Amino acid sequence: MPDIDYLLSTGFLGGKWNQFGGVGVPDGMGRPLRVHVPNTVSHVMGRGNGGDLVFRSVEDRLVFLGLLDRVARRCGVRVLAYCLMGNHFHLLVEVGRVPLGDMMRRLLSRYAKFFN
Repeated sequence: MPDIDYLLSTGFLGGKWNQFGGVGVPDGMGRPLRVHVPNTVSHVMGRGNGGDLVFRSVEDRLVFLGLLDRVARRCGVRVLAYCLMGNHFHLLVEVGRVPLGDMMRRLLSRYAKFFN
């Protein structure tokens, strides 16, 4: 895994660590771009809008896990751990050839179509 201090010193991440433990955000931007580094492990969390439920039933959880499996395989992502709560979820993944944001967009858009 790359050394974060080295990446910051080279300007690769485009900023300095802020008080919240993340890379600084340039003025006018919502958040910094996520850097894609294959074979790194990432913690991902997703929440329901306004604290709404993401999973209403066991079936919802099974559908989500099935979609996660399918999308992760296609994107070359290894799912190391997951925790599905009622109004949010946590994933621990090893990123592959496809950027994490692209993988999550594929997963969540498919799940939203099912859920809504």
